[in-house]
Amino acid sequence: MSNEGYFLWAKEKAASLQPKPAPRPAPIYAIGSQEYAAEQEVNATDHEGGGWVQVFQVKGGKLVKETDWFRAYPEVVAAAVAKAE
Repeated sequence: MSNEGYFLWAKEKAASLQPKPAPRPAPIYAIGSQEYAAEQEVNATDHEGGGWVQVFQVKGGKLVKETDWFRAYPEVVAAAVAKAE
């Protein structure tokens, strides 16, 4: 094997030994639960994804919606995040 051939083989072998990235979790809609989760965007200033929640209860072995969407104390979360910085 020539030096060039060995170099290419070693380069491919080294690349194959690199750790593979962890698989990304499936989006919530991919597992059929979009009715239980609001669209979310988490960023540097909003750590709770918009703060929208719904309350569900288990009744007769099924999830039953008890409230409409509402904002869940975003000012409390923002104060806790600011205090931690």
